Amino acid sequence: MPGPGGGFFPLAHCEIQGEDVPLNREGDKVRYPGRWRFLLWLTFLATTPVWGQEGLVITEILSVNRSGLQDEDGEYQDWIELYNGGDSAVNLAGYKLTDDVEDLSKWEFPAITLEPRRYLVVFASDKDRRLPNSQLHTNFKLERQGELLAMITPDGSTVVAGFAPEYPRQISDVSWGLATDSEFIRAVDSDTAVRVLVPPDAMLGLDWVAPGFDDSSWREGTFGVGLERSPTSARSFTPMIGTDVEEAMYRVNTSVYIRSTFSVADSSAIDSMLLGMQYDDGFVLFLNGERILDANAPPAASLGWDSDATTSHPDTRAVEFEEFDLSEHVSLLRDGVNVLAIQGLNVSMSSNDFLINPVLELIDLGPVNAEVRQYFLEPTPGGPNRQGYDAVSPDPSFSHDSGAYPGALAVELSTEAEGAIIRYTLDGTIPDETSEAYTGPVAIEAAATLTARVWVEAALPGEAVARSYLMLADSVRNFTSDLPIVLIDTFGRAINEGTYTQVFCQFIDVGEDGRARITGESDYVGRAGMKLRGSSSLGFAKKQYAFETWDEANEDLDVSVLGLPSESDWILHAPYSDKSLMRNVLSYEWSNHIGRYAVRTKFVEVYINSRRGSRIGSAANEYMGVYVFMEKIKRDGDRVDIDRLLPGDESAPEITGGYILKKDRLDPGDTGFTTSRGQRLAYFYPKERLIRPAQRTYIRNFMNTFEAALYGGNFRDPENGYAAHIDVMSFIDHHIMVELTKNIDGYRLSTFMYKPRGGKLTMGPIWDYNLSLGNANYLNGGNPVGWYYPQLNANDYPWYARLFQDTAGFRALYNERWRQLRNELFTLDYLLGTVEQRTAQLRESQQRNFQRWNILGSYVWPNFFIAPTWDAEIVWMSGWLEDRVAWMDGQLIGLPSGPDFSSDGGFIDPGFELTITSEGEGQIYYTLDGSDPKGPRAVLGEAALLYEAPIVLSENTQVIARVRSGPEFWSPPTSAVFVTGIPTLRITELMYHPPDPTLAEDPEDNFSATNMEFIEFQNVGTEPLDLAGMKFGRGVRFEFEEGQVLGAGEYGVLVGDLEAFTARYGAEGITVLGDFSGSLSDRTETIEFLGELEVPIHDFAYRDSWHPQTDGEGYSLVIRDTGIPLGDWGEEASWRASSRRLGTPGAVDDGEVEPAGGLQMPGDVNQDGVLNLSDAVSVLTYLFQGTPAELPCGDGSAADAGNRALLDSDGGGTIHMADAIYVLNFLYQGGAPPALGTECVPIAGCEDACAP
Repeated sequence: MPGPGGGFFPLAHCEIQGEDVPLNREGDKVRYPGRWRFLLWLTFLATTPVWGQEGLVITEILSVNRSGLQDEDGEYQDWIELYNGGDSAVNLAGYKLTDDVEDLSKWEFPAITLEPRRYLVVFASDKDRRLPNSQLHTNFKLERQGELLAMITPDGSTVVAGFAPEYPRQISDVSWGLATDSEFIRAVDSDTAVRVLVPPDAMLGLDWVAPGFDDSSWREGTFGVGLERSPTSARSFTPMIGTDVEEAMYRVNTSVYIRSTFSVADSSAIDSMLLGMQYDDGFVLFLNGERILDANAPPAASLGWDSDATTSHPDTRAVEFEEFDLSEHVSLLRDGVNVLAIQGLNVSMSSNDFLINPVLELIDLGPVNAEVRQYFLEPTPGGPNRQGYDAVSPDPSFSHDSGAYPGALAVELSTEAEGAIIRYTLDGTIPDETSEAYTGPVAIEAAATLTARVWVEAALPGEAVARSYLMLADSVRNFTSDLPIVLIDTFGRAINEGTYTQVFCQFIDVGEDGRARITGESDYVGRAGMKLRGSSSLGFAKKQYAFETWDEANEDLDVSVLGLPSESDWILHAPYSDKSLMRNVLSYEWSNHIGRYAVRTKFVEVYINSRRGSRIGSAANEYMGVYVFMEKIKRDGDRVDIDRLLPGDESAPEITGGYILKKDRLDPGDTGFTTSRGQRLAYFYPKERLIRPAQRTYIRNFMNTFEAALYGGNFRDPENGYAAHIDVMSFIDHHIMVELTKNIDGYRLSTFMYKPRGGKLTMGPIWDYNLSLGNANYLNGGNPVGWYYPQLNANDYPWYARLFQDTAGFRALYNERWRQLRNELFTLDYLLGTVEQRTAQLRESQQRNFQRWNILGSYVWPNFFIAPTWDAEIVWMSGWLEDRVAWMDGQLIGLPSGPDFSSDGGFIDPGFELTITSEGEGQIYYTLDGSDPKGPRAVLGEAALLYEAPIVLSENTQVIARVRSGPEFWSPPTSAVFVTGIPTLRITELMYHPPDPTLAEDPEDNFSATNMEFIEFQNVGTEPLDLAGMKFGRGVRFEFEEGQVLGAGEYGVLVGDLEAFTARYGAEGITVLGDFSGSLSDRTETIEFLGELEVPIHDFAYRDSWHPQTDGEGYSLVIRDTGIPLGDWGEEASWRASSRRLGTPGAVDDGEVEPAGGLQMPGDVNQDGVLNLSDAVSVLTYLFQGTPAELPCGDGSAADAGNRALLDSDGGGTIHMADAIYVLNFLYQGGAPPALGTECVPIAGCEDACAP
């Protein structure tokens, strides 16, 4: 009868041979090939289950093994259980197992014998192991959703047993198979009475294990027997202890004798005997006086009354029942009373815990019921199936799928099963019989994981099914991007460095319109694990994450995300110090382009909510910016495609491959290994904690053999030298990638290599290129010129120095490979084109990224170049790359030398003829406008001219020339500036040390004296002058732009701060040419001012000692005569103080000096030379009592300009009571000084009243 999802076929030689059978209407005989014979056979047997002569049957399978039976590698793998129900042993040599109708011989048994009424477990692990005396592993796994499973006889065409067309959907940690009519007898368990003795000496010998031994004087109790000195610990044995032996054992003896009895009515009916044992740390077990089992125990010859366990048994394992098949000892059973004697062994007398707790089960094997297939909640690999369930409860249905929602939800749960109960949780735990029963819609108002499970009477409880819901804040509900969007919620859990944190994630890809919407359809939605990763990057504000996709049991889940090949291990890379955001992505793309695997990448925008009960986007810092979702380096058919190296692979050919090594910082706790030449390498795959000693020895010896060949005298020999051990071209390509990008981590860090089975050491994949393409201010990383490797010591530059000594071999291949790449795969069109493509891809999202991380224009370790904008970052990186390629071309291809000029430039007469020559082949191209003859991507520049005859120069000109010898191969440039005349722009006035702003000029105290600086220019020529390209070479910084023109004889001013300048001088009648950057020195400074083409106009230094009035007293330096030689601008005699205080910016200084006036202390009414209380009183007396009758300056009235300047302390323009208060506030409250300051100043109309 067909069972759930398929039929069972326990058959012998039911074979349809490839004979001629009359089947068609015409009576012709048709011969069927093997595949069709098999299908016809399945159709026949689907309704005709019979037993074959062999008695072989598949009795049990488990396809979702999460916590049950482990294989020899300690891994939970699928398994298939076979049973020989016949009366004779069967040699399985040549028998097959298959899950593929197209391949009936998919996996073949070795020569092993399955005894009658015995079981055999075969792991369906895809490990393909078939050694007769070891665990067996097929080369396929079992599909959870169900598939064909069949056992085929050695002839390759007869099915012995199987499930067809497929077994049903499987449940986690629940097996499925055939029911049996076996009887299970619990002989010993925790309720069994025991007698216990901690032996004081060796007097008893082994007499105590005999059935007739008198143990009546021993202590009575029940299993388990043990001690626990930390009863409240998480792994306490206390709940398992029925007889506490702490007082008798602790610090007394490591051994204890235990005896118990059980009765058997008919020992001949017992076919199998199974023991489950919780133990810490070892034991020896005797049945009716015979030693039949031991664990962590000394051999029989050395077993004594005080023996220790040979090793400890971890507490985490001790609390689990370890299963032992004792079926081979059933002959020792007796009718009536049987004695089970156990010598329990602790690892030391001072051990704080100990446990012996057995469960012994006797089995009377009944027939396998081929008609009934069931699910078994308690899998029994290697033993008969117990009572099972005919059906499994269905999965619940959810009204809302997992995802991000803009508002609260009312989630409805349902099932088609009548009378079913649905139970659920909201905290991610698995529902059980005590969980909340569903009675109505479940309200979801904040991020939550809703897990539901169905119970149907007489059926196995269903799978726990979860849906996770993310709630969106109003501020992000309409968010869209031209990149995929990643939403992550930690449900309040912190993401740390050490272990993975469970999170829920949603990936939303861009749609057909090129936009991803935060409320859009999911590309992937589910559980994941995240932890911090990185070394130096851990200190950055924007964090890097290791990322794993998980299933509902938090186990790795292989899944395709954003179109990348299915896997479970990923990286969320956070570009931070790489402000282009793309250096890693570009490097990996280029490596894949030349046929060297590097991880695949996807730019994404990420939100992370780590606040429990909140909504994504409710805090601005939850937007994390642009990330790169990418593959993690891993052994995988779609990544590093090498064979899996398993713990049992300890001989050739298996042991020869499947290794990934890394030169890098070691992971915590790892030691790696050091080669014979001192290279410290890390085990990357298998991990150091998993790689077996024999495998360590093999790969270490292989590396030493390679180094011996490399550094030996015959190292160039292709068969006996280094080439016999390494994939030479992979080493070359890896070196080219490091040098092309000048990756500062290259060679010495993040350097991977792998060894395929039976193959050579292969370099790669490349990794961690964020400090490439000029993004490093150390090890010459920012300079596109020069090899990187000479910056490193021998230990940081493994093997290559020696390889390059093979000039006819390795070095020649290297140069040839570079030429090939440049002509085909690494053209500038391709390299710079990828930069442009990524730039366009990031154009929108980078703005949001740098709003979140405001680092443009700021130094982030270890930036070499700091640009104010993202576009400037890209332009600089692109230029760096182009320069780097050109430099490497010169080193590896042999570019032509630069052309020679007949003159080095400088001053010439109009009409001068310039001759350009070159050595060797190639054409000379030149420009006369300052541009490069080599255009972008090495094409011909727009202004480039082919040199064919001498060039006539009649005006200031910069000539740049190169020799071109191929489409992308140019010489270095030769450049010279030829000057026929100097521009007529001159510096005529310098306000280098202005006085402080007055209150009237700066009532809100926004400016400093430096803000008031200015530099005046005059066009001393007779024609308007185009200022474009003129700039300062030293001193302050400013460059004139296109369109700025100064008329003949006109003045113009550059100012330190336009707002401050206008507050002092106004805007009327002054031509302000711009704001300069920096400031003029108050003492002395060299000013270099250059014309277009950097033709020198001024190069002089001024000094504050020339004219003291100009040093902070309010006067500027003015040139006396603009007609003097330019070389005289640096002479004191060429300058004077301005005729007017504060200077004459933007206008001619006619030299008429203002009346100097006497030196006065601002605010000094009584003319005693100091400012004090009496002056404030004098102002008040004058204003309100008319005393004194006259003020000290001019006509003595308050309207006199001199008196106003002297007494207007607050700068308000008049003399009033506020000036007296202002002085008092300055003298006694620390207020601002008088408007004219606190030093002696000349005031017209006043006499001298203070000494400077």
